[in-house]
Amino acid sequence: MRTILRWTGVLLVVCFLWVAVGYSYLFKGVYATYLHGKTTSNIHDRTHFEQALLPASSHPQPWPEALQPNDWKPSADVQAALDSLETGALLIAWKDTLRYESYTSDVTPTSLTNSFSMGKSVVTLLTQMAIERGDIPSWDTKVKEYLPWIHGPGAKDLTLRHLSTMTATLDWDESYTNPLGVMARVYYNHSVEETMKTVEVGANPGVTYVYQSGATQLLGFCLESATGQTLPQLAGRDLWDPLGAEQDATWHMDGEGKALAYCCLNATARDFARLGKLILHQGSVNKKEIVDKEFIEMATQPFKAEEYGHSFWLGKTSNGTPFSYFRGHLGQWIVTIPSLQLVAVRVGHFHGPSRGAHPRALMKWLDQLVALP
Repeated sequence: MRTILRWTGVLLVVCFLWVAVGYSYLFKGVYATYLHGKTTSNIHDRTHFEQALLPASSHPQPWPEALQPNDWKPSADVQAALDSLETGALLIAWKDTLRYESYTSDVTPTSLTNSFSMGKSVVTLLTQMAIERGDIPSWDTKVKEYLPWIHGPGAKDLTLRHLSTMTATLDWDESYTNPLGVMARVYYNHSVEETMKTVEVGANPGVTYVYQSGATQLLGFCLESATGQTLPQLAGRDLWDPLGAEQDATWHMDGEGKALAYCCLNATARDFARLGKLILHQGSVNKKEIVDKEFIEMATQPFKAEEYGHSFWLGKTSNGTPFSYFRGHLGQWIVTIPSLQLVAVRVGHFHGPSRGAHPRALMKWLDQLVALP
């Protein structure tokens, strides 16, 4: 009994110290990961967070189907690579029609899975739409106009464009496995704003590309400040409804009702594919432009890094075919190949090794798709 009491006392002291030094978020983090057999966040973790609703479209538009699995299925080599990464859903739309669709046991056609950083591209699209409405003057608007609390040598020079292009020079460590790092804190903490207020802006923003989730979180704060609406409200009204989404989606929120802007739109694979279709059609839905075509062209061109534009990842297949994509932690992809009129979606549990700046399994899959007759 004394031993039990002694260890109980030790545990209480440890818990008190965690809270006292600002590590109380670890309780949530440990529960949502290690106690569920994970070492990082996962595509089904929305049950551990408050959620804001993006209602299904008031005019849902089901995908036309002409499924041809034998023509579009991955080769044995590609399938083995995808299986090794525990792919949950795979979808191909060609000429605006579904041609291939497959799911595994823990992801179904109605499963809402976490976009992770694919949400960064969504935030950039919503910011552009706010600029077009006149809610925000331009991409070169200073962040301090909306967030006067940002600090550091480059704070007064930081612009919205720097946030979208990952040239913000934040004091930030993009580690997804360090439980004591800023990524874990910003993900599991009760207040994402409290965490962001501790982050310093380094000197000379706009010069060097460094991928930092905190940049998109700041962009989301600016967007909400400029419009007076929450990120999920904007996404629901400006994207989910006009895109004709068939199913409700949700967005991760912190304990204070703030959206985790750098990640965490939860949707079905089919509805994720609508975002790719929007890019394929250069900002238009049913021939109606909802995002400026010229912006889509700019956003999908390199800025300070060959592989990154305005929150879109960019690449070329082995035969030189260009593509752009929304990309998220653990290998979430929405790929657009304009020359093929093709959108490809992958949802899964692991990212796997890379080939240059891009996941090796993705490149193998795209190499097969562009070689199809």
